[in-house]
Amino acid sequence: MKVFRVWFATLILGMCAVASGAGAQAAITDHVTPGGLSFRYAHLPDAQEQTIQFGWRDGFAFGRAKGQGLSSLGPNLILQGPKGMSRGEFAEDLKDFRARLSLVSSPSYTMGGVVAPHGKIADAIALFAKVLAEPALEPARLEELRQQYRASLRQQSSNASVLAHRTSAYLLHGDSPLLDWHAGSPAVYDDVSVEDIAAWRSAVFAREGLMISAAGRLPPDDIGEQIDKLFAGLPARGKDFKRGEFARAEVQKTAVLEKTAPQTQLLIIGWTGFKPDHELAAGQVAARVLRLRLFKAVREKLGASYGASAQLLSPVETPYILSLSAAVAHEKGVEALAAMRAEFAAMIDKGITADELSAEQSKLTSELQEAFRRPSSIASLLRNAQLTGRPADHVATALQRVAALSVETVNAAILANLKGKSFVTVVVTPQASGFTSDCAITQVEEAARCR
Repeated sequence: MKVFRVWFATLILGMCAVASGAGAQAAITDHVTPGGLSFRYAHLPDAQEQTIQFGWRDGFAFGRAKGQGLSSLGPNLILQGPKGMSRGEFAEDLKDFRARLSLVSSPSYTMGGVVAPHGKIADAIALFAKVLAEPALEPARLEELRQQYRASLRQQSSNASVLAHRTSAYLLHGDSPLLDWHAGSPAVYDDVSVEDIAAWRSAVFAREGLMISAAGRLPPDDIGEQIDKLFAGLPARGKDFKRGEFARAEVQKTAVLEKTAPQTQLLIIGWTGFKPDHELAAGQVAARVLRLRLFKAVREKLGASYGASAQLLSPVETPYILSLSAAVAHEKGVEALAAMRAEFAAMIDKGITADELSAEQSKLTSELQEAFRRPSSIASLLRNAQLTGRPADHVATALQRVAALSVETVNAAILANLKGKSFVTVVVTPQASGFTSDCAITQVEEAARCR
C-alpha cells in the first residue's frame, strides 16, 4: 500500500485539467460501437501501440463498514486471470501478446485498460474480455494477496513519510470511511471475501455507465468492434448500491510524532478550494512554483534537505488537497518548518511572478508534447475527463488554457482557493522538543485526540 494510496490517480486525474490539451495534435472524435457503446478516440497514425481505456463511477467499497480493503484486493484478484486458465498460462499469454492490463479502484472510480502492439491488440482484448466476464477469484490467491498487503503495511511502518501521512489522515478525514484506508490499518483487509468481490463486480461491472476511450493507429470502426468484444460478457446494468459518504475535517493543528527516523519528516497538508475544473490549471502551476520555492528555501538556503515537494492531490472527487513535504536533518527541523510555512504564506500573500509563470508554461508544453505521443497517455486522459464530468472539448483545448494563464488569473485562483484554509502540520522526529505543537504523540493512532 502506497502513501495515501487513493491518490494513485493524482497525476492522471490532476493532469487532465492541465495536460490533456496536447492531444490537440491528434484527431479526437466521438463514436458509437455497433453494440451501442459510446467512446472517444484519438487517432495516432504513427503509433506502435493500441489501447482501450475504460472506467466507471464507483464507491461501492466505501459504503461498507471497513470495506476499503475491497478497493485494493478486488482489482488485484481479478487481474490474476480468468476461470479455466492457470496463472502461469495467463502470464505467458500476456507475454506473448506483449500486452499490459490494468484495473484499479479508488473511493470514486474504478478504471482499467489494455495496451498492446496494434497487431496483437485483438488477442489481448480477447484475453481481457475473459478476465472481466469471468475471473477465477480463487480464495487461496485472495489470502495470499491479503498477506502481501499486510506485509507491505508492516514494512512501511518504519517510513517517516508514510507515518506523517497516516497521522494527518486522523486530522483530515475525521471518522470518514477514508480514515481506515489512509491510516494504514490492517483491519481493512480482514473481512474482504470472494463473495464481497463478486458483489462489487455485480454492482459496478456493467455496460451501463461505462466511460470508454481509445487511441492508436487502427481506424475507429475497427476499434469499435474490439470495444464490443471487450465488454461482451458484462451485463447491461449493474446492481444498485449505496455509495460511501466522505466527511472531511478542516482543522489548523500541529502534531509531532516521536519516532526514530534518519531524518525529520515535515508535512503541511490540508483541503483547498480547488476542484476538477478549468481552474485547476492555475492550481497545478501554483503547486509547481511552490515546489521550486520550497526546494530553494530548504535545501539551497538552509542546506537541510535533498529536496522538498508540493503537490495537489485528489483523495476523492472534490475538493483537492495540497501537500507540502520535506525530509531534513534533525537539527534543522524547526528552522526548515518555519521556512516552509513562510514560503507558503508568501505564495498566498504575493502569488507568483511573471518569470515563474513563463517557465512553468514552457515546461508544461514540452512535457505534454512528449506525453501525448503515447496512446495510453492520451486515452487515459480522455477517459478521465469523461469520468470527472469535464466538457467534451476539455482534452482538445487544454494547451490553449495553459497558454492563456496570466499572473493575474493564477494569483486570483491562489487567493480564492488557499487563503483562509486550514492546514495540518505533522512532524515525525525522534524528539518533539523545539517544536511548538498542539499534541506530541508516540503512536499514529493517538492523533485522534489532536482533532
